[in-house]
Formats: sequence, structure tokens, C-alpha cells
Amino acid sequence: LLASSSVQSQLRQRYSSNEDLTSLLNKHSILARTSAHLLAFGVTCFPFVDPSPDTSNARLLGVRFDICKRNGQFDAPYYVLLRRSETARANGDEPIVTNEWSVHRHTIPSLVPLQEHADHYLPVTDEGYGSEDSMVQGGQRPVDLLGFVTAVRNDLTSWHMRKEAIESCHGQLLEPSPDGEGDEEGSQQLKYGVQSVEAVAVDARYARIVWRDGKVGRIKIGCDGRIEKAVVLRTVNSENSRCQSVERTLLAGSSRIQDFAARLKDVAANFIDK
Repeated sequence: LLASSSVQSQLRQRYSSNEDLTSLLNKHSILARTSAHLLAFGVTCFPFVDPSPDTSNARLLGVRFDICKRNGQFDAPYYVLLRRSETARANGDEPIVTNEWSVHRHTIPSLVPLQEHADHYLPVTDEGYGSEDSMVQGGQRPVDLLGFVTAVRNDLTSWHMRKEAIESCHGQLLEPSPDGEGDEEGSQQLKYGVQSVEAVAVDARYARIVWRDGKVGRIKIGCDGRIEKAVVLRTVNSENSRCQSVERTLLAGSSRIQDFAARLKDVAANFIDK
């Protein structure tokens, strides 16, 4: 079959030219440069022209945020489009471009307080109607575009870190399958007497832990990835009581969310059936 004329003709047509190979090499080179850029620079700024006919000020500054996941891959990028303010001239000439910026469009999730960051780092001119928050020691607070970008990126990075740390903790607690084959994740049992570990909300600032013996806990995760607070309850005689010794164990050590599986192991070793 491979020696037939039709098959040989197709093979020669596919591999007779170096154009396909050159195209693949060029694509690989572009991909390598893009990957190196994403690894080195998590934020990229670029000029952008809004194609919408309803926009009077079409010149925008685009800011792209690339967040690397723990598996080395990049999620879909987030974008913020900033518009520069203009002041109209009395004689009708071209307006004066100021150093003030405002958020025009964005794809940032609502869990990031984008408007709060904009109010703090990108203040507008106070014309006598502003609040005291827009003034610093009797003067106008300077525009800090770098501070705005840094604050937004920190929130995005912290959110991904918390979310992935909780998912990683759940993965570390999965019991290996007896036959060595991967079962459905929902049907696999967790180690250390834990029934479930999951984020309470989309922002992953809180995680809920349920033990098979009836204990229920909740931890608060800070922006730096450390466990700030832990509350564990257990029902005894129809009344909820705090398990403070378990809470102290969950907060022991480095209190990093990445080490939370080890803290659950300590709970199982020291407080099983207690």
C-alpha cells in the first residue's frame, strides 16, 4: 500500500518543499520569544485605538496582565484600557492632554477592587467638590500609574495563588487508587479523615474543611498566602463547640496555605477521635 503511486505522490507533495518546515520554525521562534517575554514580564503596556464610533477619545493605553499557573501554563490574559483626560480650551483649539488617567474598559474580575485602586493611584483633579481622600496634606495626590498596575497585578496573582493552593491541597489529600488506576476525582477518598476541602467563594479568601468525624472548619487566607485565622467546630450534644487545639495546629508552623496538607496530617495524628 505504501509503495503505491497514489500514496507516494501524496508523500512527495507533503514533504517535497521546505516551505512548511520554514513556517513551522518561524512559528516556533515566535512562540519561544512570546514565552520568554511572558516569563520575564508579567505586565505589558501598549497603545490602543478604540474602534468604537461612540468614543470621542480613541487613544488609549492598554495594559495586559499575564498570570503564570503552578503547572507552568498561562491563563487567558487580563486587560485594562486606560483613557487619558483632556481639558478643553476656551478658544476652541485642540484640548490640552493632562497627566490624569481613568479606566475605560477592562476584563478584570469583580473580586479585584479595580475602582478602589483607580481612585487611590489615579486621582482626578479636585475642583473643590472632591473628598479629603483625594488630597494629601493640602495638595493633590500625584498620579501613580506604576502603583495602580502593581496593585492590580498583586491582587490577580494573590487570587490565583490562593485558588491553586486549595486545589493543590485537595490533590495532595487524595488517596491513591488500590489498583493504580485513576478513578473519578469525586469518588476518591481523602487522607487524614478529611471529607472535603474547597474554596468558599470565587475569590478563595476562605476555605472550608469537613472531616468525616463531623468536625467542620473554615480558614481565612491572606493576600500573602498565609492562613490568618482558623475556626473549627464540632457538634456535641446538639451544641457546637470550638476545637481550639485543632485550630492552633492548623495555624502552627509557617501557616502557609501551601503547607496546609501537612497541618491536616498533624491534626489526624494528634486529635483523631478527640
